[in-house]
Amino acid sequence: MNFNFGREGNGIKAPALALFGADGALLTEAPVDDLTWSDVPAEAKESDDCGEYATVSREATLESDRFPELVGLRFDEYRTGFDESTTVSRYPDGTPNGEVSPLDYEMVDFESFGIPPENIEYGSPIQDARFNAGPLICEDREMHAEARRNVHLTFRGQRTLPAEHYHPFLSDLQPDGDRLIATIGLQTAPRFRRGECLRTAWTASVDLTEPAAMPSTVEIRTLDADGEVSDTQVLDVVTDTPES
Repeated sequence: MNFNFGREGNGIKAPALALFGADGALLTEAPVDDLTWSDVPAEAKESDDCGEYATVSREATLESDRFPELVGLRFDEYRTGFDESTTVSRYPDGTPNGEVSPLDYEMVDFESFGIPPENIEYGSPIQDARFNAGPLICEDREMHAEARRNVHLTFRGQRTLPAEHYHPFLSDLQPDGDRLIATIGLQTAPRFRRGECLRTAWTASVDLTEPAAMPSTVEIRTLDADGEVSDTQVLDVVTDTPES
């Protein structure tokens, strides 16, 4: 791990070297010593006019019955400084037919996994939509829909996951009269940050072309891992704009 700008509190807590399958499922992990700035030996730290920096490494041996398409770190918490990223090694060509060396893997940013697809075609009058899924949580989050500035709608909810390598995403968003129908699907990707419960909260934001297009309700259809509707809820849209 490279500390480009050493600072107390930066680093990775409770790290483990981990192997992940092609679907993102955790195959196995082996704990290693903490990778925080305070754990870096004094003799390994260097400094210049820009600040302190260091490079530290950890080793572990792992075995798995399945081929690990991804090799990376699992952790409870991480915090990095400016211009510091966390990467994982990914085998780019699926399951190999012969022997594989570390040189066959490519380094990719771990934050690139679990990002919702961007090729969804939304129905008019939707101008833009964004979806954000949070980490695994144990507490309940209230579902809510709110209109702001007449053309901006946010709605949020939560869902239970069949396994931790599943991530919710907005798979469809279509107007239906005075109702907006949002479909929340599931996709698989590795999860590097640990969580105690198989539940995640999410938030969706929608920009509309005109105030008259603001729906009065949002219908949320939740899909299971097979793509079938497992739950449907309807939220009344609360507005922050007083009626004239």
